[in-house]
Amino acid sequence: MRHFVVVFVVILASLSTYVKFHAKAQKVPLIYDLKNGPSLYADFVKKHKRTFQDREEYQSRYMNFLNTLKKVNEINAVPGSQKVFPNKYADFTNDERIALTDKEQKVDPELAMLGPG
Repeated sequence: MRHFVVVFVVILASLSTYVKFHAKAQKVPLIYDLKNGPSLYADFVKKHKRTFQDREEYQSRYMNFLNTLKKVNEINAVPGSQKVFPNKYADFTNDERIALTDKEQKVDPELAMLGPG
């Protein structure tokens, strides 16, 4: 168990360093204006090459995306918190995200960490 914890901490530290660099290179906002949801999602769809079976799936995934942005805003609004941004899973359902993660993993794949505030 101790080995797992040490490995997990090392992975988190590496991820945090990578994400800090990645975020600075992309100039990721810390708080997203939800009024810009349609254009933010259009950019997300283009970046991640999303396709949809129909308008209903698009709407459902768009709502998932907005909920993720709300969660990101809540986390990033806390002073000194680990900053996050939406990643390629931001429009997934909870069931899809759960299926992606190992039950032992504590990092939410919906969010990527930016590092200490």
